[in-house]
Amino acid sequence: MDTSGEGPPPIKFSELSRTPEGALRVGSINLRIGNPADPFIILNGSVDDALKLQGISAEGLMDIPASSLISPELLGPDDRLGRFSGDFHLSGGINQLSLTNLDGQTSETDVWALGVHGSVKNVLKFEDLDLAIDVEVPSGADLLEALSLERVETGQARFEIGLVSQGTDWNANAKVGVADSVLQIAADLDDATSDPVLRGTIESDLIKIDQIRTIVQAVAQLRKLGGSEPGEEDANKEASDTGPLRDVTLKPIGRSILLSGMDMDVDIDLRHIEGAKGISSLQSELTLNENEFKAGPLKFEYGGAHFDVSGQMDLSDEAHLLTLTGKAGGWQLDDILHSLNFKKGASGTIYADFSVTGETDSPKHFANTMSGSATVSMRDGSIETQLLDLAGLGVLPWVFTKEKQKVAPIICLRAPISISNGNISTKQTTMETDHVQVVVFGDVNVAGKALDLNLQPRKIGEPLSKSPWPVTLRGPLSEPKIKVKDGPKRLKRSDGADKMPAKRKLCVPDILQLQ
Repeated sequence: MDTSGEGPPPIKFSELSRTPEGALRVGSINLRIGNPADPFIILNGSVDDALKLQGISAEGLMDIPASSLISPELLGPDDRLGRFSGDFHLSGGINQLSLTNLDGQTSETDVWALGVHGSVKNVLKFEDLDLAIDVEVPSGADLLEALSLERVETGQARFEIGLVSQGTDWNANAKVGVADSVLQIAADLDDATSDPVLRGTIESDLIKIDQIRTIVQAVAQLRKLGGSEPGEEDANKEASDTGPLRDVTLKPIGRSILLSGMDMDVDIDLRHIEGAKGISSLQSELTLNENEFKAGPLKFEYGGAHFDVSGQMDLSDEAHLLTLTGKAGGWQLDDILHSLNFKKGASGTIYADFSVTGETDSPKHFANTMSGSATVSMRDGSIETQLLDLAGLGVLPWVFTKEKQKVAPIICLRAPISISNGNISTKQTTMETDHVQVVVFGDVNVAGKALDLNLQPRKIGEPLSKSPWPVTLRGPLSEPKIKVKDGPKRLKRSDGADKMPAKRKLCVPDILQLQ
């Protein structure tokens, strides 16, 4: 019998017989899945009990455009990703269907090589599996171009993934290599019903900073595949529901993992991080139990700069507040501005320490709800006076330099701030040049993207003098209104202190140093 033309999937079966036990046996079945004219899976086999779907034994062949494994939108006459084809064997029945001898690989392409091998004892429940996936990319730039994306010169790349499970025990190993940088990941998961346990390691003998930059750029390109801008998802849904692979999505599962009751312990050990400014390493640990999630301390040093941060979340609290504490130092302002493609010159060595807590629905929500404190400081800095002019502060060149010149020195800057529900306030932020101290007080509303700041300049060591031409900055962060006005009355200390100490402290308001 041939059902071709009567409705998908086209199927042929013959050699019908009755077994000694009375079951209906089909000795020969040919099943084609996909477009009848060009099926991507063909099954040839037999069924010992057709009515109960037991005793299935079939050899399978698959042949599909490799681009369909990534995004159906990539299909086209100039498809350079080739085809993915292979064979496998199916056996079992409706209760447990096993897939063995899986052997698939790409062909008709030189931009990548994908191989999938292994077995799955229970396909219907995806249990007891042993799979190996290898991906080799001779040139990341050529692959991105084949995906109709912008070229990023990553060099060669290799991905090796092994996944084995038996019952509730899972084991995964992965090796990722891009150019000279290699990352190895190993994880063991006991997926017991009540208390899953995850143990793992992330380690590397060599990570090159420059190569990480290109990897990030390449990932940014790959994120464009099949992507939609917010609000376009519904409009594009119908168009995306084409091709042989549909309804396959990967959604963020971070919150689900945190609330799963999982016990997790993952060690991170990047033993050799190499860049233009030196060699460093990074070590950290992630732990999770039913009451608490901890990350860190994460310690990293590079080119004279250091970063040390820890994160903690109390899972017994329904608000799931995340607390971040840490220190950073030795970071160069000019390097940061350069990485942000900011062309105007400013320099200085930045230090910070912080302790903030916020809600975790999204990074934006965390910023809008965070509370805590932080101190940011800078020393041995300078700023181009042209940048001051752009900021509207060039009306007071004498504040920064005795004479109008190209670069104004900044001896130090210290900004102790307090944070409450995303609102940042300061009373003692202080910046000093070689002869002037500027004290800043006011607020920055992160959620409202607005600021209200007052800047009062005075000569160093003369805090009781009148501040000439103080500055106010008010309005939206993107375009605050800058106003210069006549100075306030002379300041006084409530306790009557009026003398500076023999040795004053840098970037501490002079009014607070009086004795």
